[in-house]
Amino acid sequence: DGQVVLRLRDETGAIRVKLGADEHGSGFILMDEATEPALQMIARQTGIPNSPTTTSITLRGANGQEQVITP
Repeated sequence: DGQVVLRLRDETGAIRVKLGADEHGSGFILMDEATEPALQMIARQTGIPNSPTTTSITLRGANGQEQVITP
């Protein structure tokens, strides 16, 4: 689909970092010790049908609580 994704894994093979880019923008995700997304950053000026989020930073805590920061 034209998207490029780089996945960094730890010594057990678990994905810890994902970095992606395509013509609509770029982003990355940092996983916590439970391999759940803890920090996600998206750089995109306009939303697209399957991903309406524009530029944002999403933080997720251990309790599942989420905070989204937008410009």
